[in-house]
Amino acid sequence: MIDDPLPQSWKDLQDGVARIFTNLGLIADTEVTVETSRGSVTLDVLALDSASLDNIKYVVECKNWGSAIPQSVVHSFTTVMHETGANIGFIVSKVGLQSGAEQYTANTNISGLTYLEFQQRYFNSWWYRYFCPLVGDAADKPLQFIEPINSARDRACSDLSAEKKAEFDALREQNGILVMMLSMLNIGSIAPPSGDSRFSTSAS
Repeated sequence: MIDDPLPQSWKDLQDGVARIFTNLGLIADTEVTVETSRGSVTLDVLALDSASLDNIKYVVECKNWGSAIPQSVVHSFTTVMHETGANIGFIVSKVGLQSGAEQYTANTNISGLTYLEFQQRYFNSWWYRYFCPLVGDAADKPLQFIEPINSARDRACSDLSAEKKAEFDALREQNGILVMMLSMLNIGSIAPPSGDSRFSTSAS
């Protein structure tokens, strides 16, 4: 998974949600105070997908409770959704929603998810949008040392002693395949462990 599915605190939970949205390319922040017709309200997580056609706005309520979330919380969150003009809302918690709360959110733009389910929802998108470029970029630098033909590397190796050259060749032999595979992540040629789909559920 992307993160520990059982965060230690409410702050860890909301920070984790915001971080995942940020990794996906959204503009996300925590504890955001916005003005509504009834006064100000503080949102646990507010995320904006500025790359989407309609600037989709996500609002997230984080509850790191040891029990399922009751319907009263969903009612309050529905009001927040309407007053802030959010397009999609999540109530992310440790246990999930009570049955009545789940029924209330059916056929709405609000979803109740555990933190694990939230990560599963966006894992494929996170894999291709964030993880692959991050690891692929990191692998590009050592890639020059294991390529079959690289004049800059060959010139640098010519100054090595016989002992150091042997050590270098051993490292190339040991790590070459791994570095080449990691560099391929940058072109999205390696599917995530969870499956083959490029985007199971995207944040756009």
